[in-house]
Amino acid sequence: MTPFAATYTIGYNIRITFLSRHLSAELASQLLIILWAIQSLISMGFLVYWQLYGHLSEFRTKLALCQSLRGLSSPRGQ
Repeated sequence: MTPFAATYTIGYNIRITFLSRHLSAELASQLLIILWAIQSLISMGFLVYWQLYGHLSEFRTKLALCQSLRGLSSPRGQ
């Protein structure tokens, strides 16, 4: 799902949630869906930022040094 489609879906869910009457259980589930979608967009943004600026490779290097190079050099770490 592209960021535009995800943003459109969030906007649509917000519009449907607040413009129509719901039972409290339905409203709670709709709000949960909206919050989950917003959280997933924010998480995706952070992951893309980390990948673009090389923070993941820097984190891997720091992790290797912290483990005295044992964890990442094992067959399961490759």
